[in-house]
Amino acid sequence: MPVSVLKQHDYLIAALQVALSDADWLQLRDDLLRHVGRFRSRGVIIDVGGLDVLDSFATRLLGTIAEVCKLRGAETVIVGIRPEIAFNMVQLGWTARLAGIGTALDLEDGLALLEQHLTQEGISVEVIDLRTLAPLDIETLVRSATKTRRVVIAHEAVECGGVGAEVAARLGTAAFDELDAPIVRVGCPFAPIPFAPELEQALLPGREHIVRAVRELAG
Repeated sequence: MPVSVLKQHDYLIAALQVALSDADWLQLRDDLLRHVGRFRSRGVIIDVGGLDVLDSFATRLLGTIAEVCKLRGAETVIVGIRPEIAFNMVQLGWTARLAGIGTALDLEDGLALLEQHLTQEGISVEVIDLRTLAPLDIETLVRSATKTRRVVIAHEAVECGGVGAEVAARLGTAAFDELDAPIVRVGCPFAPIPFAPELEQALLPGREHIVRAVRELAG
């Protein structure tokens, strides 16, 4: 039986109310990964409170979903694990499959845990959405670079020869003494844009690419 995936702000919520077949679990995995890319979600909550059993296949797949979602820039929290299921998982040694994945008693606690995960890194950013490129508001860019000491330039155009290269060159010259690290650009690979929406989303830079660039630059 297919599981409905709901979108709440930047999060996806999947509530499992009945037992799932292996095919249903695989469909849930595919649906969540597709929605993470489509909505650029920051977090995923999987509510298993309606399940009487979590077998070996299900626990292994939950771990896989969490790992792949993290690679796509979304944290995963599993909520509602019943006491008898938790006890069974410990006895069978299955808890290692969910190592590093957030768990919570219910949906409310799960949302709070996601917020905590995403803020505990201690990275704050200033976002500037340029309205025009000619003229380029270089003064605003320099003020921001002076404050943050680091710069990530993101756009959907190709990175090679894209407008970000021009912005980076001008900002690098104007704010050279203010930067603690080289300017990082995030753009589309040098390739034709596919017609299929799924392939287009896979090619275009999204939230996960920008977050990864910021983390690497801040680290």
